[in-house]
Amino acid sequence: MSYQGLSIKEAMNNINSQTNGWYLPTIQRPYVWGDRHESEKYICKLFDSVLKGYPIGNILVWNCATKVPYKEFSKDYYADVIVENTDESRWSQKDKWLVYDGQQRLQTLFSCLRYSINGRVLVNDLLFSEDTNDMDKVGFYFVDKNSSLPLPFGHIKMSELYTKSMDDKSEYRELIFERWAKHNLTRDEKRLIEKRLDKLFDVFVNKDYKVLAYYQLSQHFSEDQVNEVFQRINSGGVPLSGADLLFSRIKQEHFSFEEDTLRLAKTIKELTAGYDLSHYFILLIINVIIKKTTRIDATKVRKDEISRYKTVFDNLKTPIQDFFQQFIFNTYKINNVSIIVRGNALIPLIIYVYYRSENGIKYKDIETDNLNKMKTYFVLSQLNDWNTQTIISKNSELAQSINLPLNEMIKIASDNGRVAELSTNTLEYYRKFSLKVIFKNRLLTNTGIDGRYNPELDHIYPVKLDNRPVGYNVDVLWNLQPIDGKTNLDKLNQNPLEYFKTKPIEKSKYDYIDNIGNYDWLEFIKDRKIQMIEQFENEFNIKLAEKETSEITIVQENLSDMKFLSDKLVDLELKFPSKNSIDIKLSNGTSNVIFIWKLDDCYRYGIWMNRTRNSIDSLKNGILKIADFKWFTEYKSAIIADCLFTDKTSQNVASDIVVENVRKLYLLVNSKI
Repeated sequence: MSYQGLSIKEAMNNINSQTNGWYLPTIQRPYVWGDRHESEKYICKLFDSVLKGYPIGNILVWNCATKVPYKEFSKDYYADVIVENTDESRWSQKDKWLVYDGQQRLQTLFSCLRYSINGRVLVNDLLFSEDTNDMDKVGFYFVDKNSSLPLPFGHIKMSELYTKSMDDKSEYRELIFERWAKHNLTRDEKRLIEKRLDKLFDVFVNKDYKVLAYYQLSQHFSEDQVNEVFQRINSGGVPLSGADLLFSRIKQEHFSFEEDTLRLAKTIKELTAGYDLSHYFILLIINVIIKKTTRIDATKVRKDEISRYKTVFDNLKTPIQDFFQQFIFNTYKINNVSIIVRGNALIPLIIYVYYRSENGIKYKDIETDNLNKMKTYFVLSQLNDWNTQTIISKNSELAQSINLPLNEMIKIASDNGRVAELSTNTLEYYRKFSLKVIFKNRLLTNTGIDGRYNPELDHIYPVKLDNRPVGYNVDVLWNLQPIDGKTNLDKLNQNPLEYFKTKPIEKSKYDYIDNIGNYDWLEFIKDRKIQMIEQFENEFNIKLAEKETSEITIVQENLSDMKFLSDKLVDLELKFPSKNSIDIKLSNGTSNVIFIWKLDDCYRYGIWMNRTRNSIDSLKNGILKIADFKWFTEYKSAIIADCLFTDKTSQNVASDIVVENVRKLYLLVNSKI
């Protein structure tokens, strides 16, 4: 059977209908359009595409008369509501149609035209002109569902229009003109409204206007055949990730598996006052336990392994809750996933807690020595980026022992190209995480002031202090304090001595400031740095390194003819702590190449480039040049500097030396621009 045409009105009437209704098979992933970043923007573009007659993809439905678990489409969609399967008594319904492709589009249309998404409703501007050259502008936007404010002149709710029939069009048009009569509509405005209404009625109300294409799979198909069709549709392109495909395979046998992981993630969020763990991360941990890898590939999971995913999940629930509640939240008051630098680096620790639980030891009974080792591994793996597939896989295997083999796990990271020690410089460049673990009893939350960041970091000595002295530089970790938005807004650019004098009660919100009146700004920061480092070293049993930095040599200021090293870069990592600086770690075994970007109101975090490892020992004098950075053309105003770093005491230039020199080099290069 070929694809058939279907109107949006017919499709919406089919959804959740008691007879010949369209539903969602259990193997479908949850609706994601309403939960993703800038979801409203994408939804508005979908409606604009439909209105303009652009293709929006096909729909695949199966007329299923056999007993198959399924769900209804959401009506008023909310991102944090888990959609459950229908009652088992309905699974044998003979006239049900299950949607195997097109769920995201249909759910979006259904909620926007008949209900709401995240408490908001879709609005159309009838005076919007499609003649605009700005492709990002559309005539749709969202407003709060329960808002008491009237819509602007010329705007209507799509849910209001959808309730009309084609017979209502003339009457509705007159109602619109009466509603806005006081605005003295011009002839051109009336024509624009009439034209827009005609199009909206045709596309969203007219049952004869076929804008959707759908394909029917008959009852002769078995459930296994339909699931195979589903797998093939979603394995050749990019609609579903490997995790989504694995979820769909598991749900063929364990219907509520994905919903169970969603419920577990929701429970962890409640236990940690906000740590929004992804249910995909839970699946990833299970995959590491069973398949020994962080790479999820549904095609490599054997049929006899499917039940193991359910078994491991059941056994993992308590240990993973304990880990996030007791270790992440109770110990360090981390309640926001954004504070964690490397999420996957947590996996070996979670698996250690899981393994101990499997052997009868609950988290609360883990020995103090092993808890301390967990703390050490925690900060080392976060700050030194022990986040590669190899490190996670090998250390997860090592973690399946009674005593956490910390030294062996550190060696695995070191053998795989990661730094094993920590320096004060590294703490500086991961400020939010470093502050959180140093001030572990401070919750990084604000008081709900509109427009205020969460969390906020206050410069105790403000950057824009009035009458600041020459050489005044206070934008450093040791001058920062996690604080609530209300206090930060109140303090602003005041001298801290004056602020605490007028509001002494606010002083209790700050740490290590007892000596603030005894020194000037520079000595205060030095003294506070000593105290913060001592706290960190005692907490994690780590001695921070502060190595002397090597000299910088500007080799070449002519930026032309830099092609020859383009294939010799290895493990290049860039991090941007601020708009006008950059941290780099480029490992090649004998020396390090550093290049500087002057960012012009741009921000990018964690760019990785991997290049084939080639020997560079033959280069005369160890001089290395930067070449062919066409990958970074998205950055405007880029400045590349050639330089040489040499370590006088070791053949390997430690990353802390590199990042320390970055700021010096930046100043040198910037002064020549």
